[in-house]
Amino acid sequence: MNAKSKVKVLHNESAIEMNKIFAKMIENPQSDEYALLQKIRQDYPVYKVRVRQIKKNPNQEFFKGLTYEYMRNYIITHPKEIKIVEENGKEKEINVLLEKFDELILISQCQAKSRRYPVIKKWFLAQHPEIAQFGMEANAVAEEEKQDKNDKVVSFPQNNEPQEADENQENEEMPLASGEN
Repeated sequence: MNAKSKVKVLHNESAIEMNKIFAKMIENPQSDEYALLQKIRQDYPVYKVRVRQIKKNPNQEFFKGLTYEYMRNYIITHPKEIKIVEENGKEKEINVLLEKFDELILISQCQAKSRRYPVIKKWFLAQHPEIAQFGMEANAVAEEEKQDKNDKVVSFPQNNEPQEADENQENEEMPLASGEN
Protein backbone atom coordinates (compact mmCIF):
# COMPACT_ATOMS: atom_id res chain seq x y z
CA MET A 1 0.00 0.00 0.00
CA ASN A 2 1.14 3.53 -0.79
CA ALA A 3 2.05 5.57 2.30
CA LYS A 4 0.07 8.56 1.00
CA SER A 5 -3.10 6.65 0.24
CA LYS A 6 -5.53 6.93 3.13
CA VAL A 7 -9.00 5.68 3.93
CA LYS A 8 -11.02 6.41 7.09
CA VAL A 9 -14.24 5.06 8.51
CA LEU A 10 -16.26 7.94 9.96
CA HIS A 11 -18.80 6.31 12.25
CA ASN A 12 -20.49 9.56 13.31
CA GLU A 13 -21.24 10.39 9.64
CA SER A 14 -21.82 6.78 8.51
CA ALA A 15 -19.27 7.26 5.77
CA ILE A 16 -16.11 5.74 4.36
CA GLU A 17 -13.81 8.57 3.31
CA MET A 18 -10.71 8.27 1.13
CA ASN A 19 -8.23 10.72 -0.32
CA LYS A 20 -7.70 11.22 -4.05
CA ILE A 21 -4.61 9.02 -4.15
CA PHE A 22 -6.54 6.11 -2.62
CA ALA A 23 -9.42 6.70 -5.04
CA LYS A 24 -7.00 6.55 -7.96
CA MET A 25 -5.43 3.35 -6.62
CA ILE A 26 -8.78 1.52 -6.29
CA GLU A 27 -9.32 1.84 -10.04
CA ASN A 28 -7.14 -1.26 -10.30
CA PRO A 29 -9.29 -4.15 -8.97
CA GLN A 30 -6.16 -6.18 -8.23
CA SER A 31 -4.58 -3.59 -5.94
CA ASP A 32 -4.32 -3.85 -2.15
CA GLU A 33 -6.35 -0.62 -1.85
CA TYR A 34 -9.24 -2.12 -3.80
CA ALA A 35 -9.24 -5.20 -1.56
CA LEU A 36 -9.14 -3.02 1.56
CA LEU A 37 -12.09 -0.93 0.36
CA GLN A 38 -14.12 -4.05 -0.41
CA LYS A 39 -13.34 -5.40 3.08
CA ILE A 40 -14.45 -2.14 4.70
CA ARG A 41 -17.62 -2.03 2.57
CA GLN A 42 -18.36 -5.60 3.62
CA ASP A 43 -18.01 -4.61 7.29
CA TYR A 44 -20.11 -1.45 6.86
CA PRO A 45 -22.55 -2.06 3.98
CA VAL A 46 -24.81 0.95 4.69
CA TYR A 47 -21.98 3.49 4.90
CA LYS A 48 -21.56 5.86 1.97
CA VAL A 49 -18.21 5.94 0.16
CA ARG A 50 -16.85 9.38 -0.67
CA VAL A 51 -13.64 11.07 -1.77
CA ARG A 52 -12.35 13.68 0.67
CA GLN A 53 -12.54 17.25 -0.64
CA ILE A 54 -10.04 19.79 0.61
CA LYS A 55 -11.68 23.10 1.45
CA LYS A 56 -9.85 25.97 -0.17
CA ASN A 57 -10.00 29.52 1.09
CA PRO A 58 -11.47 31.57 -1.77
CA ASN A 59 -10.18 34.80 -0.19
CA GLN A 60 -6.56 33.66 0.01
CA GLU A 61 -4.17 35.97 -1.78
CA PHE A 62 -1.16 34.62 -3.63
CA PHE A 63 1.97 36.63 -4.28
CA LYS A 64 4.06 34.63 -6.70
CA GLY A 65 7.62 35.88 -6.71
CA LEU A 66 7.38 37.65 -3.35
CA THR A 67 10.64 36.23 -2.03
CA TYR A 68 12.91 37.54 0.71
CA GLU A 69 15.28 38.78 -2.01
CA TYR A 70 12.46 40.65 -3.79
CA MET A 71 11.33 42.21 -0.49
CA ARG A 72 14.88 43.33 0.31
CA ASN A 73 15.38 44.86 -3.16
CA TYR A 74 12.01 46.64 -2.99
CA ILE A 75 12.84 48.12 0.43
CA ILE A 76 16.22 49.32 -0.88
CA THR A 77 14.77 50.89 -4.03
CA HIS A 78 11.71 52.40 -2.28
CA PRO A 79 13.01 53.85 0.99
CA LYS A 80 10.28 55.26 3.23
CA GLU A 81 12.21 56.13 6.37
CA ILE A 82 15.79 57.29 6.24
CA LYS A 83 17.73 57.87 9.42
CA ILE A 84 20.91 59.94 9.26
CA VAL A 85 23.62 58.73 11.60
CA GLU A 86 27.04 60.23 12.13
CA GLU A 87 29.76 57.62 11.97
CA ASN A 88 33.49 58.44 12.09
CA GLY A 89 32.73 62.09 11.49
CA LYS A 90 30.70 61.35 8.35
CA GLU A 91 26.94 61.36 7.93
CA LYS A 92 25.50 58.06 6.81
CA GLU A 93 21.95 57.35 5.61
CA ILE A 94 20.32 54.25 7.05
CA ASN A 95 17.12 52.72 5.68
CA VAL A 96 15.03 52.09 8.81
CA LEU A 97 12.74 49.55 7.11
CA LEU A 98 15.72 47.60 5.78
CA GLU A 99 17.11 47.38 9.32
CA LYS A 100 13.73 46.17 10.59
CA PHE A 101 13.52 43.64 7.73
CA ASP A 102 16.98 42.29 8.54
CA GLU A 103 16.03 42.06 12.21
CA LEU A 104 12.85 40.11 11.37
CA ILE A 105 14.85 37.72 9.18
CA LEU A 106 17.33 37.19 12.02
CA ILE A 107 14.59 36.59 14.61
CA SER A 108 12.71 34.25 12.29
CA GLN A 109 15.70 31.92 12.00
CA CYS A 110 14.83 30.38 15.37
CA GLN A 111 11.20 29.77 14.35
CA ALA A 112 9.72 26.86 12.42
CA LYS A 113 10.04 27.33 8.66
CA SER A 114 6.26 27.31 8.24
CA ARG A 115 5.95 30.34 10.54
CA ARG A 116 8.81 32.44 9.17
CA TYR A 117 7.60 33.55 5.76
CA PRO A 118 3.95 34.38 6.63
CA VAL A 119 5.00 36.74 9.44
CA ILE A 120 7.55 38.57 7.31
CA LYS A 121 5.18 38.71 4.31
CA LYS A 122 2.43 40.21 6.50
CA TRP A 123 4.83 42.83 7.87
CA PHE A 124 6.14 43.66 4.35
CA LEU A 125 2.64 44.04 2.88
CA ALA A 126 1.64 46.27 5.82
CA GLN A 127 4.67 48.50 5.10
CA HIS A 128 4.07 48.49 1.33
CA PRO A 129 0.33 48.11 0.65
CA GLU A 130 0.87 49.11 -2.98
CA ILE A 131 2.27 45.61 -3.58
CA ALA A 132 -0.94 43.95 -2.35
CA GLN A 133 -3.13 46.41 -4.25
CA PHE A 134 -1.23 46.15 -7.55
CA GLY A 135 -3.68 45.26 -10.31
CA MET A 136 -6.75 45.60 -8.07
CA GLU A 137 -8.11 48.51 -10.13
CA ALA A 138 -7.78 46.48 -13.32
CA ASN A 139 -9.59 43.58 -11.66
CA ALA A 140 -12.38 45.90 -10.50
CA VAL A 141 -12.82 47.27 -14.04
CA ALA A 142 -12.89 43.73 -15.46
CA GLU A 143 -15.54 42.73 -12.90
CA GLU A 144 -17.66 45.77 -13.83
CA GLU A 145 -17.43 44.88 -17.53
CA LYS A 146 -18.41 41.30 -16.75
CA GLN A 147 -21.38 42.54 -14.69
CA ASP A 148 -22.42 44.89 -17.53
CA LYS A 149 -22.41 41.97 -19.97
CA ASN A 150 -24.58 39.96 -17.57
CA ASP A 151 -27.00 42.89 -17.21
CA LYS A 152 -27.54 43.05 -20.99
CA VAL A 153 -29.04 39.56 -21.15
CA VAL A 154 -32.40 39.65 -22.94
CA SER A 155 -35.00 37.08 -21.96
CA PHE A 156 -36.91 35.51 -24.81
CA PRO A 157 -40.56 34.49 -24.41
CA GLN A 158 -41.17 30.83 -23.71
CA ASN A 159 -43.56 28.68 -25.74
CA ASN A 160 -46.33 29.03 -23.19
CA GLU A 161 -46.05 32.86 -22.95
CA PRO A 162 -47.79 35.17 -25.46
CA GLN A 163 -45.26 36.64 -27.87
CA GLU A 164 -47.00 39.96 -28.57
CA ALA A 165 -48.41 42.19 -25.87
CA ASP A 166 -51.78 43.82 -26.50
CA GLU A 167 -50.95 47.39 -27.60
CA ASN A 168 -54.16 48.72 -26.09
CA GLN A 169 -53.15 47.52 -22.62
CA GLU A 170 -49.78 49.28 -22.81
CA ASN A 171 -51.33 52.64 -23.72
CA GLU A 172 -54.11 52.59 -21.13
CA GLU A 173 -53.53 54.35 -17.86
CA MET A 174 -53.85 52.26 -14.76
CA PRO A 175 -56.70 53.37 -12.47
CA LEU A 176 -55.51 54.90 -9.22
CA ALA A 177 -56.28 53.21 -5.95
CA SER A 178 -59.14 54.76 -4.00
CA GLY A 179 -58.16 57.93 -2.19
CA GLU A 180 -55.24 58.74 -4.54
CA ASN A 181 -55.34 61.54 -7.14
